[in-house]
Amino acid sequence: MITYKPIFSILLLELILCFFSCNQQAEKTKALSFALKVVEAQGYVVPKDSIADPKVIPAGKPKVVPVGSPKVVTIPTNVHPIGSPKVVVAGTPKVCTPG
Repeated sequence: MITYKPIFSILLLELILCFFSCNQQAEKTKALSFALKVVEAQGYVVPKDSIADPKVIPAGKPKVVPVGSPKVVTIPTNVHPIGSPKVVVAGTPKVCTPG
């Protein structure tokens, strides 16, 4: 005589695991947890006595460099010229029956 109790319990366990693994509520809460939070900026005016005056450094006269002729460097290319097309006459078709 075959007992179905172990088979039934394994099937019931698989059904319960499948039911709880397909939960849609968990995906909705994960998407909302990464939402941006907007806060109001609170700034203040820095007092004049705590800021140092900027130092002004004159740039001077710019240096003029004469431009020469550039050196041309050739590189190998993978583009090749094509030749004139070769025309081959096919002739009349021939029937070949295998076997």
